[in-house]
Amino acid sequence: MGTVAPGVEDLEGEAPGEEEDNGLGKADLKTLAKGIGEKQIEDVLKHDKRYRVFDHIPGERERWIQEFVSRVSAPKLSVHVPDKA
Repeated sequence: MGTVAPGVEDLEGEAPGEEEDNGLGKADLKTLAKGIGEKQIEDVLKHDKRYRVFDHIPGERERWIQEFVSRVSAPKLSVHVPDKA
């Protein structure tokens, strides 16, 4: 796992990025995030009224989502973790 500033832990005493143990060892959140695809995004959005309002143009809606996801970048460090200067 990546290095974490000394003393930085969540409420359960775990360092960020080591939150989940799925029985196969500690889960790396960056690896999990890379595995999220269009199907998972659609599964989350399909119950949202803002998504359903475009049911009449699903191709266009899909293109908008793909464009948005391609522009999104991972956040820098959390505001709770000081930068190493």
